[in-house]
Amino acid sequence: MQISFLFSVIVPVYNAQDYLPRCIDSLVMQKLDRHAWELILVDDGSADRSGEICDAYAAEYPQIQVIHKQNGGHTSARNAGLTAAQGEYVLFVDSDDWVNEDMLASCADEIEAQHPDVVLFGHWRETEQKLSLIHI
Repeated sequence: MQISFLFSVIVPVYNAQDYLPRCIDSLVMQKLDRHAWELILVDDGSADRSGEICDAYAAEYPQIQVIHKQNGGHTSARNAGLTAAQGEYVLFVDSDDWVNEDMLASCADEIEAQHPDVVLFGHWRETEQKLSLIHI
């Protein structure tokens, strides 16, 4: 793998048109310089407008690459993204999730300070009743 970026963010996409814009918006609004990371959207044969949404974002943001492939499942989509990834570190974000705008900058700071091989995250679970912090 040729390293051209600090991060490759891979989003497997399958029939996620209702959630996908929020996910992609949260990624393109990252505070880290856009030249330090790439976003790989892997459309895994979606039957809805997900592929079109991916293409529209890629036309607007140069750090986005879209892979369209025949449906092969979540693992197949992740592997297609890994094959294309040019980052030193790889992050996976599900298409129905979103991230804080400082996620990549915080990761970059932690990597610079600690030099880890792996970074683990906690996450928030949002329901109609409440927002809960879940630790891994």
